[in-house]
Amino acid sequence: DSAGETAWILGGAELYREALPLAHEAHVTEIAADFEGDAFAPTFGTAWRETAREEHRAANGLPYRFITLTRTGV
Repeated sequence: DSAGETAWILGGAELYREALPLAHEAHVTEIAADFEGDAFAPTFGTAWRETAREEHRAANGLPYRFITLTRTGV
């Protein structure tokens, strides 16, 4: 656990759940569509603040966004 090092967690749901309490920043991709599945990314509560958002559109027209969340310490 060295200060300044970055670790990327690439799921599934159980890994996200276990890593979230250790995270200071989260990079989330939101896709503007519904998909069938039984695993979900964690819900970020009031301890997290959105610090960046980029809107994009895939080649097939599907909108998506990259969102950066930062832990506020609350």
